[in-house]
Amino acid sequence: MLTELLLLLVLGLRIFILLSLANPGNVITSLTQAEIHQLRNILELIPRNKSQSRPGQQLDTVTPGDSVSTSRAPLAD
Repeated sequence: MLTELLLLLVLGLRIFILLSLANPGNVITSLTQAEIHQLRNILELIPRNKSQSRPGQQLDTVTPGDSVSTSRAPLAD
């Protein structure tokens, strides 16, 4: 019983030390573009400088400022 308690204490102390030494990640690069690889249902792509939307297709590139509109139960990867 005492050995199990000691083992749990040591394990808990190790986890605490590992978590306290971990640094949160810093994101330096921002997303500049994304590419549509897979579609399910209807996806509309609204480019930044154009007022008309068009159906999204595979391999369309989406850049900051572009909008994407989806229908019911959409999936765009």
